Amino acid sequence: MVEEITVLDLQVHRIRHLAEMGNGAILVCNRLENVEAGSGRIALQMPGFHMPAIGQFHVGQLMRVSGKICDWKNPRDGRTEKQIRVTHWFPIMPSRGNWAQLVANSPHFHGIGQAFANHAADRLGDRLLDAVAEGDVAFLLACCPAFPPEMARSLGRLWASWCRDTLAEWLSRFQLPTSALPHLDAAYCGCDAALRRLNADPYRLLAFGTSWRKSDSIAAKRFQVAKDDPRRLHGAVIHVLQKRYMAGDTVVAEPDLRKYVANLLHSDDAASSALLLTFRNGGFVRFGDRQFQLRGVWAKDTLNARSAPPQPP
Repeated sequence: MVEEITVLDLQVHRIRHLAEMGNGAILVCNRLENVEAGSGRIALQMPGFHMPAIGQFHVGQLMRVSGKICDWKNPRDGRTEKQIRVTHWFPIMPSRGNWAQLVANSPHFHGIGQAFANHAADRLGDRLLDAVAEGDVAFLLACCPAFPPEMARSLGRLWASWCRDTLAEWLSRFQLPTSALPHLDAAYCGCDAALRRLNADPYRLLAFGTSWRKSDSIAAKRFQVAKDDPRRLHGAVIHVLQKRYMAGDTVVAEPDLRKYVANLLHSDDAASSALLLTFRNGGFVRFGDRQFQLRGVWAKDTLNARSAPPQPP
C-alpha cells in the first residue's frame, strides 16, 4: 500500500527542537489556510538532510511541505499527536496577512521589529508587498511617520537581500544550480518577482536551462499541476519551439510541432489542446503554409526586416 503524501503551506510558529550540527528539527507550524490563533497547527519532523542550505529555520518562516502523516507518542506524558514526516519542502512568498510575522522574526530583518512590521502591514494595506519590493521609501515614510526613518530606508534593502537568499534556497530545494540566480534576477527584474513567477508557474524554469523532465516532475510532485493544466500545455509548446530555435529552426511546420509536443505530453489529444491554447495565448505566430514561430522570434525578425537598409535595384 502506497502511503499518501500530504502537501501543506505553513508558517513556523515555534521551534520545538533544533538538533546540534544541523541534524534535524521539530517545528510547530500554522497552516496558512487556517491561521486563527491556536488552531490549524501541526508539528513537522524535519530530517537533517532537509535542513536549509542558507541560514537556519526561524519563527515566521514560510514553506510548502510534502510529507507523510504519522503518529508521535510523547515519551513524557504518553500523549499522541499527528506530525508530518517531511520528504520535501521549499520556501514560498508571504501574503499581506503573514508578512509581518515573517519580517519580525527573520534574521534578515534585524532591527525592524514586530511593532514596525505590524504597523507597516496595517497602513500600507494592499500596497504593502509592491511598495516593499519596489523599495518605495517615500511611501513607507509617509505611512509610518511615528517610526525612525532608518527603518523604512532599510526595509527595501533588507527585503532584496532576503529575496535573493530565499531564491537561492528555492533552487537548492530542487537541486537546481544557483548559477541560474542572476539570470532569474535579470529576467524578472528582481528576485522578488522571480520567486512569485516561479511559484505561480514552475514551467518557467524551462527558459533557464532546466530539462522538460525535471520541470514536469517538479510541477507534478511539488505544485500538484495536473496533466491537462494550461501551464503544462503552454510550457510544452514553448519548450519545443525554443529547442527547435536553438537548433537553428526559426520556424517549425505544424505536423512536426504537433509530433514533438505529443511526445512530451504522451497524448495526441493533449498536443492539439496545447497548440490551440498557446496560439490563443499569443505564445507563437502562425503564418504561411502551417508554419509556426515563437512570438519573440517573429517580433525580432520583423524589427530587423524593417531596420534593414533598402536593397539596391
